[in-house]
Amino acid sequence: MSSDPEKTPAVPERTAIRRAVSLALRTIASPDAGAVGRIHRVLTAVSIGRKEGGADLAVADPNMSRRHAHVELRRGVLVAEDAGSTNGTFVAGARLPPGAPRPLALGDVIRVADTLIVVVDEREHAAWTAPPWASALIGSSAALRDLVDEIGALATSSLPVLLAGPTGAGKELVARALHAASGAAGAFVALNCGAIPETLAESALFGHTKGAFTGADSAELGAFRRADGGTLFLDEIAELAAANQAKLLRAADSGEVQAIGAPAPVSAKPRIVAATHADLTAEVERGAFRRDLYMRIAAYVLRVPALSERRGDIAMLLRHAMSADARGRTLPSLDAQALERIVLHEFSGNVRELKNLAAQLWLYQDAALDESHLPDSFFHGGERPPRAPLRSTPTAPSSLAQIPPELEALMQQHRGNVSAVAAALGKDRKQVYRWLEQLELDAEAFR
Repeated sequence: MSSDPEKTPAVPERTAIRRAVSLALRTIASPDAGAVGRIHRVLTAVSIGRKEGGADLAVADPNMSRRHAHVELRRGVLVAEDAGSTNGTFVAGARLPPGAPRPLALGDVIRVADTLIVVVDEREHAAWTAPPWASALIGSSAALRDLVDEIGALATSSLPVLLAGPTGAGKELVARALHAASGAAGAFVALNCGAIPETLAESALFGHTKGAFTGADSAELGAFRRADGGTLFLDEIAELAAANQAKLLRAADSGEVQAIGAPAPVSAKPRIVAATHADLTAEVERGAFRRDLYMRIAAYVLRVPALSERRGDIAMLLRHAMSADARGRTLPSLDAQALERIVLHEFSGNVRELKNLAAQLWLYQDAALDESHLPDSFFHGGERPPRAPLRSTPTAPSSLAQIPPELEALMQQHRGNVSAVAAALGKDRKQVYRWLEQLELDAEAFR
């Protein structure tokens, strides 16, 4: 490539300006972790301050200065600067030195007194209400809106869909939303391919007749037939053994399945929605996943965003998760520093990790929560404050390691019949129900 300046195309400043103008500021007021304030569109400059101070972005925060900070577009770059406030302005957890503007990017978190401001996509400036079929997808970030738009566009199609994204991002919720949006008459049936022993996978997928093998005391339809005319959600499909991949491909191509022990195949035509956190194309290249099956199930690849791409939704999601566990209790408040640390956290476990956090916060039984209530994973090195003591001692759950690994596969095989599963395991029905509760599984979901 030539190094001649006259031959090197310059990037127009206008492009950088368009990128900066495409950002907006979303306020999240503390201590109420769910109080999401208005979104302010950034054009050239925005002053931030206490409500009675006449700032452009005025917040009802008594600890904020009248003119606390400002965000400004300078030479195509969006920057934040403290405006001589009493309590300081923080970006990404670090206090801004006086007279030292800090460049901002999408997802950056600004703390001014007891209020957080998240830099979000300008599309979030427009009012938005999720359609009824997407009510379980909590948030209003641009990433979530794009996802819902894609689901809506795919709803009327019969194309198989592969959901790609990190573990814990909510792929089953997306699959259920796609099914609900489609209006399909058939059922939504979920099957976790990673939880099925190889020897039981064919029966779980295609069913079996009574007496087809030892322990087959009754006939079972299998997931394909139960989802006929609806949606078959195959979670963690990369875990399916090679022999069963071939059988799945044949059933998907022919629209017919043959139960184990049955004399002839029967029609079964569900829409297949598969999911994986693995790089399935890499699995294909190394020969661990069939290329022809990949082409069959990945007619459309729908990417489910990581929680780190939805920082503007984190406070809302946390509040929603804590409300789900409230059991009539008053929701505690969360101070600004704790909320800031939560919003800045990378959440490698995504929404699943956030739900775990919500459950842990309830253990303290405190009316007001701060950084001392957060798990060690939210801190690095020796920076964490002394841990807050638990206010009550919860009943210790049974070890997950004691749960039979074939439990979920047996629930699929026996279509949620807990008595049959208990008999197959040689256990009491109550024990099976306790295991299901630990795994957050509902027997009705298998029927």
